[in-house]
Amino acid sequence: MTHHYSQETIARRLAYGRRHRRAFVKAGLRSDGNPRAKRKPCGCLSGWCLKCCRRGNKRAIPSAEVQRMHRLYMTGISLSDVGRRFPQRNGKPRVHGEVQNIFRRRGMYVRPYRQHHARNVAGRFVADPPMKAAEINALIAGLRRVAVPGPLHREWRLWPLKRRAWFIKKVRVHLAKKTGKKFAPAGPHSANVRPFDYTTTEAREIVDRLNKGRNSRNKVANLKPSSQGMIYEGRLYFWAGECYWRQTHPYRGYLLLHREIYKQHRGPIPAGMTVIHLDGNKNNFNPANLGLRSMADCARQNAWHRRRDKFPGLAGRIADKSWTTRVRKQAARARSTTALLVQNFRTGRGRLLPVLREAGQ
Repeated sequence: MTHHYSQETIARRLAYGRRHRRAFVKAGLRSDGNPRAKRKPCGCLSGWCLKCCRRGNKRAIPSAEVQRMHRLYMTGISLSDVGRRFPQRNGKPRVHGEVQNIFRRRGMYVRPYRQHHARNVAGRFVADPPMKAAEINALIAGLRRVAVPGPLHREWRLWPLKRRAWFIKKVRVHLAKKTGKKFAPAGPHSANVRPFDYTTTEAREIVDRLNKGRNSRNKVANLKPSSQGMIYEGRLYFWAGECYWRQTHPYRGYLLLHREIYKQHRGPIPAGMTVIHLDGNKNNFNPANLGLRSMADCARQNAWHRRRDKFPGLAGRIADKSWTTRVRKQAARARSTTALLVQNFRTGRGRLLPVLREAGQ
């Protein structure tokens, strides 16, 4: 049942509450009847005041250290950076509000907060002007991975997918030249798969369908600016580096695309074997192009490729020696086979003599 009180009743109750609080404060008690904490010399009631805490307190900060913190802050870095460089005694960094409290309680200068966006006469925010090409190129030069830099976040929301695709392509070209980072292979794609990235409309529709009725905490799929992958039978398989296109299943874990296609068309994979692309093209998922190879052979091949990229001279000598050894083994095997045939022919044993007799030799 809802009660509706008149304005006089509400004012009378508020006045009673004020008189009640003043009486308790005058008696030195809290509202629950316990004694109130004594007021500090600086005027605060906190038990760990950063200004008047004594030496030995776990939150006490020496004056010399505060002076060093403030000198570092005046060089232009943020309060958070100062807190990370001067952590607490337990190693935990100080947050920006704590460092700001340390400076203000000691009467030190703290830079005023500046609005990131301008306001008009009415006090409303005014959209920032679009960034110029030189400014965008400067942001791209400072990136180490495919991502949207902070100063571009607000403008990024207003960009169409075509302009976003242009920015992501430019970032990938820059990273490939600067760091040599490798992205998804660029070979021709088979007809049973379709490539996608952050700006592909079909992939976005699939993500929206999977996340329907969910929020950002329990969503099952997400497209990022660095996303690359394949669409197979309405499912998304993301590029995971090296040679894998995989999908995260809630119950089965990681599902690799080439293994799923092989099992779908040829049955289960034998133990100790792995699926490979016969033509070496990681984008060719034609079932006829998928074959089996033992894990031991794959391990040797991967070790060879790693040595080839890291030690090209040593890898060349290893390859020459391996080839020479292989040729010698083949020649020795051929000589031993020939000698065995000749011996069987002379002694009349084995299968060669009856065959020659039937041929009339």
